[in-house]
Amino acid sequence: MLVLFSILCHRSLRKSQYITVLNEKNWEKTIDNRNNDSLWVVVFYGDFCPACAHAAPEFIKAANISYGAINFGSLDTTAHPELSRKNGVTHLPTIKFFHSNGVTDFTSGRSSERIIEGAAQYFKGCFQNIDNSWFAQGQNTAVMFSETKKIPLGWKILSCRLSSKSRFGFTNDPSHRALVQTSHHNFVFLANKTNIVVSTDLKSISTSTESFFEGKYTEPEVVPQFFLPFELRMECKSPIKYCVILNSDRITPAVKAIAVSNHKNPIKFFQGDEDWVPKTLESSKYWVLDTSISQGIRVSNEEQLKIAITQLLTGEETTKWEKL
Repeated sequence: MLVLFSILCHRSLRKSQYITVLNEKNWEKTIDNRNNDSLWVVVFYGDFCPACAHAAPEFIKAANISYGAINFGSLDTTAHPELSRKNGVTHLPTIKFFHSNGVTDFTSGRSSERIIEGAAQYFKGCFQNIDNSWFAQGQNTAVMFSETKKIPLGWKILSCRLSSKSRFGFTNDPSHRALVQTSHHNFVFLANKTNIVVSTDLKSISTSTESFFEGKYTEPEVVPQFFLPFELRMECKSPIKYCVILNSDRITPAVKAIAVSNHKNPIKFFQGDEDWVPKTLESSKYWVLDTSISQGIRVSNEEQLKIAITQLLTGEETTKWEKL
């Protein structure tokens, strides 16, 4: 049984297309003289090691997830004992991170999630400095906007994997957010010569970013979000510019269509038939407010609502603001 475990471990690690098989011939060039910006995750394994066989599938999974960004390697300590001793390996399997600051033993588990999480702290990604010219059609561009300074590992990996197809960036700078003009806080901005996409579906952002630069991207169906009256003061604020009020107990298809058509614009929609503050909002079925919530444009029907929103966004407004 131990022999079978050993054979399975050898075969699985050697056959993985994203794991480099290391030995005396390529160790110095690959690991010792590695690029200072590169990160290598290396597993040391050997014969008659059931724990190695159990760890191999998770190591391979981590390599598959991280391909094109984090480098993975394997060393058979039975076949190369000198390299094992040189690297201070005392038990099997041993996983080590070879990074810009040296070498670190990884001892926080053997699951793919833990391995990738451990490697993330040594991985910077492949980002460029952002300037205002990025936020227009032209050069292939991918920028993640966030309210925090922490860059998700998946975005770091994608930035390196697709570095030959697009420049990548990350920002939480409000001045950059203002150039995109969206009400969303966390999103990805994608641009090329013919199209601009603002995607808030961060769970599938890897797939959608790759498909965008391959010319295969199709935007998902938009489900408009309507906030409740009590959320007005919490949600009607920068970076959005306008808030649309629907003073009704139901959302008509026409209003839903208006919300869908404006999902990329700095606008939020609110709906309800009571509890509006200020109470003036209950005097008309539709309003368009600015974020001060101290003035608004009274609208009598859906067609006028559509026109008012268009005029505000284009700077051609002809309707008058009322104090609330």
